[in-house]
Amino acid sequence: LPQLGDMVKMAVIYKTVTIAGTPTVMQTNWYGANMKQQLARIYGPLAPANLKPTDPFFTAAIQDDFLALSNNTGVDKPDYPSSQTVWGAAIAATYPGKSPWEILGLRYNATYYDKTYLYGLQTGRQGSLATEAALNTFLQSYMRTTREWASQQVYAVNPQQYQVVNNVLCVQTNGVNTFPLTWWSCVRPYTPSVAHQAVKSSSNTLPAFWQTLLKDTGVRVYAMRNIDAFVNFFGGAGAGSVGVLGNSISGATPRSAAFADTFTSYNAGPPIVYSYDNAPTFMSGTILHELGHQFDKTIWANISTANSLTVPGSILWQTALAADKAAFNALPCGIALDVDRAAASLPLICGTKPAGTSNFDWLGTAGLVGSTTNQELWARAFQRRAGGTQPAYAVSVQIRLGANMHAFMNDLWTTGVPHN
Repeated sequence: LPQLGDMVKMAVIYKTVTIAGTPTVMQTNWYGANMKQQLARIYGPLAPANLKPTDPFFTAAIQDDFLALSNNTGVDKPDYPSSQTVWGAAIAATYPGKSPWEILGLRYNATYYDKTYLYGLQTGRQGSLATEAALNTFLQSYMRTTREWASQQVYAVNPQQYQVVNNVLCVQTNGVNTFPLTWWSCVRPYTPSVAHQAVKSSSNTLPAFWQTLLKDTGVRVYAMRNIDAFVNFFGGAGAGSVGVLGNSISGATPRSAAFADTFTSYNAGPPIVYSYDNAPTFMSGTILHELGHQFDKTIWANISTANSLTVPGSILWQTALAADKAAFNALPCGIALDVDRAAASLPLICGTKPAGTSNFDWLGTAGLVGSTTNQELWARAFQRRAGGTQPAYAVSVQIRLGANMHAFMNDLWTTGVPHN
């Protein structure tokens, strides 16, 4: 451990260790790991700035591990392994209904709030030193954010650039040529899944000239856990919003993010109570949707809302949009709205449509709520043409509603620039 040689402290380990309430003889090959754990606990409070267990950096890393290991449903989810997967069936059965993180505390007397203890576990037990098998698997294979934090920051093994804002940790990761050259990983920051990496790989499928525009405009892309992480990191409104797959900031410092989770319900509490859909499979399409917003608002002068010869392409877009709305409103409501909802196992909405309300207006009120503004229709049409995965119902609506908008995007892909 760095700088520990000139410290005068005491570290003690015992011949027995309590595991799951039972005194267990300390095996000879466990001594090295446990001694390093205690030395790390001494080192922590004396460490340089940003390397202490109480610093925002380590606190945000713990928060990410805590969230990733908070699944108490007994069913694996893409970013949230079950207790059976993490601890094995026998240990999980001893703690029914408990998350992997809760089992850590119940089995070894570690808690999320005891940062020094957790710091010792991850900072001291680097490498292949042996410890009790179940704990070793937990630390090495599942508590990955704090483990990689210790490796990179304390032991200086290929450290990456990072940002910590309001308990959200984002790590800068190598991208691709031309765009994005780098991207920011903020959910499982050091070990992003293939789904999270879609903010890089999916962005790189856009035409090369557009990638250059995004790079030259300074657009950055992020993989984030949910809308709350975005708001905590960048500020603004929207915390707790239900069903949000991504978000963007346009203008002088353009930022776009795709989310791994979307809230299905939210109660600000206290305590905060929410449920969510785990939707990392949609991140490949969501980031293209969000980059569509950047082309609209940041690069092409609000093309979706302008209707002027001074904004190339805006008149053609408005013409396409008006034609699609007219065709959609001319359909019987059951065809325009309920057929696609039935196919997606969603509640039908035509029976409650007020007299005199158009299909398009009712779609925005009771169907794709909040998603029928010109800006959202542009981003949806852009995403449909660009590709990437998105919810099946959203695709169905775009096909039924957006023939002329899709033709506009096909032309845009051919010409490369908006035109009148």
